[in-house]
Amino acid sequence: MNEMPGLLRQHKELLESDEEIEEDQLNEMIAWYGTAEKRAADVKAAFQQQEGTVSE
Repeated sequence: MNEMPGLLRQHKELLESDEEIEEDQLNEMIAWYGTAEKRAADVKAAFQQQEGTVSE
């Protein structure tokens, strides 16, 4: 979870630069963004579970 901001910043910098993106880097980015929806759902579920234990 803590890796998200760092990776987003790194990807943004790479995409905005004039640096050529290697195929391996591009595939890694595609794979990472492909799992973003699941990670967001996991985080949401964790927050909801935390809210449930706090309010009980």
